[in-house]
Amino acid sequence: MGGINVGVVNGVGTTHSVIRSAGGNYTVFDPPQSGAHTSFANGINDDGVVVGEYRDANLVRHGYIRNLDGTFTILDDPDAAQLPLSAANLGTIPRRINASGAIAGLYTDANGVRHAFIWQ
Repeated sequence: MGGINVGVVNGVGTTHSVIRSAGGNYTVFDPPQSGAHTSFANGINDDGVVVGEYRDANLVRHGYIRNLDGTFTILDDPDAAQLPLSAANLGTIPRRINASGAIAGLYTDANGVRHAFIWQ
């Protein structure tokens, strides 16, 4: 698998998740739940499973897993505040995924405190 490239802008300030294959081909995608809002790919494992984040219509940040077959699983820490993105609230942000599928990331609770998580 190639790498991750983040931040393809569509000209109006919206970003999309992007992966690049070893052959140099790019795949641009967004989780269906993101609508026309921002998404970012943050990590990819050797199997090609991608983790990232997106903002929904209410600007709440959620995590996602993009499976090999192109389907998505939404990943929100149960303790994450479901509030619009702000300096105090980041929602759920998966950062990395390893070969066994364990995901490391962070979330912000309702009090604005950031916590790390590992999801397996």
